[in-house]
Amino acid sequence: MNGYGRKNIAIRALIVIAAIGVGVVVNTSLGEQASDRLISKDVAADPRIVVVTFDKLGDFGTGVVPHLRATFYRDIALQARQNGARAVGFVDFDSLSFSDGEGGRSNVVASDAIQSIAVIPLIDASSSSSDHGKIPLLRSYRVDPLASEVAGVGVPLNAHSGVIRTIPAVARATTLEDGAIVSTVDFELKAANRNAVKVVPGFALRLIELATSAPITSATAHSVDVGQTKVPLEEGSMRIRWSNRLDSTADVPVIPHSLLATVPVEVFHDAIILVATVDPANTTYVDTPVGPLPPVLVYANAINTVLGQHFVQPAPKWPGLLGAALAAVMLIFVPTKRWWVPTALAVGVGVAWLLVARQLADGGRLIATLTVPVAAIATVALSAARTQVAALAERRHLRLLFAQYVPASVANQLATSGRGQTASEGERLAVTTLFCDLRGFTPLSARLEPTRVRQLLDIYYEELASIAFQANGTVLQFTGDEIFAVFGAPVPMPDHASAALSCARLMFEAQAHLNATLADVELPGLNYGIGVHSGVVVAAHVGSSIHRQYSVIGDTVNIGSRHCSLAREGQIVVSDAAGALLGDVPGATRVDGVAIKGTDGTHSLWLIQAGPNVTSGSPELSLPLNTEVDVLETVWSL
Repeated sequence: MNGYGRKNIAIRALIVIAAIGVGVVVNTSLGEQASDRLISKDVAADPRIVVVTFDKLGDFGTGVVPHLRATFYRDIALQARQNGARAVGFVDFDSLSFSDGEGGRSNVVASDAIQSIAVIPLIDASSSSSDHGKIPLLRSYRVDPLASEVAGVGVPLNAHSGVIRTIPAVARATTLEDGAIVSTVDFELKAANRNAVKVVPGFALRLIELATSAPITSATAHSVDVGQTKVPLEEGSMRIRWSNRLDSTADVPVIPHSLLATVPVEVFHDAIILVATVDPANTTYVDTPVGPLPPVLVYANAINTVLGQHFVQPAPKWPGLLGAALAAVMLIFVPTKRWWVPTALAVGVGVAWLLVARQLADGGRLIATLTVPVAAIATVALSAARTQVAALAERRHLRLLFAQYVPASVANQLATSGRGQTASEGERLAVTTLFCDLRGFTPLSARLEPTRVRQLLDIYYEELASIAFQANGTVLQFTGDEIFAVFGAPVPMPDHASAALSCARLMFEAQAHLNATLADVELPGLNYGIGVHSGVVVAAHVGSSIHRQYSVIGDTVNIGSRHCSLAREGQIVVSDAAGALLGDVPGATRVDGVAIKGTDGTHSLWLIQAGPNVTSGSPELSLPLNTEVDVLETVWSL
């Protein structure tokens, strides 16, 4: 494998790695939101979930004596127990502060009805400043290595920022005093210290435990058993499966507390009653995947998740990484010349992955939703960017390359139109060649200093090459004292023969200015002959890894050079092939029956005396005035 091949593979590998990285980053920041949209919300609501609401907190009045509020809570718990309810959860207990502080609260907590059926959350704003920072909790709860004497752990929903997707399912307490958690630690159960730790069920799980009489056992950071149901956890928290039947207070049986006494008994039978405030003016709605909800409906969805076993949990990261890698590797080898092909494939891969993610999500597994689609699109985008950068570099290279031979405007046209690549790779073109060669230069150069020879040639090349450029010719080569230009390559030209002949005439028109320039620097004047010939050539960039150049190849070039050799000083020799394209050659003398080396038969030539045949001030460069005999003698000398 050559260096270019290794470099190409390395670049593709970097694109694959970068695309996977982009997919991971985007999924980390936006994957949860995407999963929220993919997971079906068509989940049945358990009829046992009942919500009792306060119409408005003002119904109690700020002047209500504490024991009346305590009586209200006791009455709800007592009526629920008498009517067959299995559990009551006071969601807003912390927000309904007691005017007499701990006295009123203790009066509520101590009631037999609440002790037997009710659960009060851990978060209790009215007691947060108690001694030693303890947070009082409800007593009368089983005590073993997997439980404590507390009633449950609530969720600080009002203080939560962002979208709620999980709630605490179990928490650890290292120390309990008088039914209160004194300290908690990060959730990490180990066999060595398990008996030294109390595991406290969360608010929702405690209500389910009361309602179903299913014991909570085998708690770890990743799962907990509620009876025969294994609840998957994420570091002690449970992910909620949201239901579109529980995303509004209109979806569940909502009973205003003022009408509690009129509710039929069967509504409470085997029910889990959640008591809360739903008035937006008196409770803070929290953001969820199904929109803003009061905390009570967050718990309703959490309880419904366990009761219906509608569990969802993130899958390992490796399927997403593997899928992203496979997609990127596949797409990196798709040709990008037709942009819509890799784009369509990337979109197809992304849609297929999202469909799979949707199916798995409905089954309870959340794979990395965006890693594969984003990686696929990133691969195509990065590949396209790489192609574009390479194209820009190639165009710049072609522009610089052709600028050596053609005018800058033509070089830009070649680079931007796409013809530069074709011209570089090779093509057959009909062209006219122009060779301009100095007459008598060899003896002249022998008697000049080398630096003066170089100076003379630089002035000569600059003057005549600029004329070829202005005539839209391509100057391919300076060889010794010869200028080689071609018309019709790399940009095809329908009138290439006419353009070449016009250029030759202009070169002789510029002879006086050229020699005047040379005289200014005390260099001798020059004279030259020009040959013009038309034919088909192969035009391409050729060369080695060390040096490459644009060139035209074929007999047309060789024969064009031989026509230049026929021209005496001041003379333009036009071949029969070029003459056929020109039709009429004004000011030309036709010569027939000329044999040219490398061709079959004889040919006709057109001779044009376009410049002086004797260089003024340089008699050593003069040659006899050309005649038909002189031309024939020159032909045979070839």
